[in-house]
Amino acid sequence: MSIIADNKESETDMRSLLAQQIKLLEKIALSTDPAGAMPVRLMGNGSQQVQVNSAGELIVSDGPYDLSEFNELGTINTAYNFFGPKGREQFVITGFLVYGDKQVSSSTNATIVFYESSQPDSIVVDRTLVQFEVGQNQSIPFPKIRILCNVGKYINAKTDDDDIHVTIFGHYVDLNGRGETNG
Repeated sequence: MSIIADNKESETDMRSLLAQQIKLLEKIALSTDPAGAMPVRLMGNGSQQVQVNSAGELIVSDGPYDLSEFNELGTINTAYNFFGPKGREQFVITGFLVYGDKQVSSSTNATIVFYESSQPDSIVVDRTLVQFEVGQNQSIPFPKIRILCNVGKYINAKTDDDDIHVTIFGHYVDLNGRGETNG
C-alpha cells in the first residue's frame, strides 16, 4: 500500500496513525488465547446454573432446590415471617400457595400482602412484593414466578382477615452485588 500525500506533514501524520493501529492490532492478537478462545461470562437463565468443571467441560444444570415455608396467617394485621437475610445472598420467590379457609369473611375477600421488611416481626412494609385477594374456601396457586428480593430483608406476609394458609417457595442466590430490584 502506498500513501500519496499533498505535503510531508500529512504523510507523517498518516504514517503515525497507521503505526498506532498496527500496535493496537498486535496488542489484541497477543492478548487472545492461541487457540482462538474468547473470554466468556457464564450465566444461567431462570433456575439454571452454568459452570465449567476442572476438565474444562461446560455443565448446565437446574439451579438450587427450592425451600418452602408454611405459615397460617391467623391474626389480622400481624407480621408473619417466611425467610430472613442470609449474608449477601438474595432470596428469589419462585412460587406460593394460598388458601382462605372457612374463617374468611363470606362477604368480602381477604387481602394478603407479601412484603420486604427490616425486621421479622414488623408490619412496616419496606417494599411490596405481591398483593392479592383470596375468598372463603378459595385456593390460589402461583407457580413459576421469579421475584428477586433485596439483600438483608425479611420476607413477611400479613392479611386483613384471619386464617389464611400460605406456603412460599424459593431459594437464595448470590449475584455478587448485581441483583437489581425495583425497590
